[in-house]
Amino acid sequence: MDDRDEQVRRRIRASTLWFVAAILTAAAALIVWALTVGFPVVNDARTDAVAVQGDSGREILVRYTGGSPGCGDPHSIEVEETQTTVTITTHVVAPHGTQFNFGCDDAGYPMFQTIRLERPLGGRAVFDGPTGATVEVAADVATLVAAD
Repeated sequence: MDDRDEQVRRRIRASTLWFVAAILTAAAALIVWALTVGFPVVNDARTDAVAVQGDSGREILVRYTGGSPGCGDPHSIEVEETQTTVTITTHVVAPHGTQFNFGCDDAGYPMFQTIRLERPLGGRAVFDGPTGATVEVAADVATLVAAD
């Protein structure tokens, strides 16, 4: 009986060591992937200005600051609406942001995206989500685009 118990212990010990080795190998592979290929890194971007487009007043063109290609590509926009305010949070992504020696220039590039509100913008104040700063509401789309 002791011989059998010893065999079971050895098998459990061996299985445990194989399991630990598999986890360490997977972690090492993940680290190598992150450093060589890279994972996406999403950051907040500054919302510069907006302009109402269309007749409904619900579509607004958002101008925000992103980075150079591969460093601050458009990712997503979140909108939070209340009776008196609209808060816009824009996000940009660096697709290979964790890559070893990955670097970006500090230049900001204007980006535009249209979003649809639940109800017309009207006289509601517009704010930048991350900073809480007031966002300019341009008179029209042409003025917004020409402001670059």
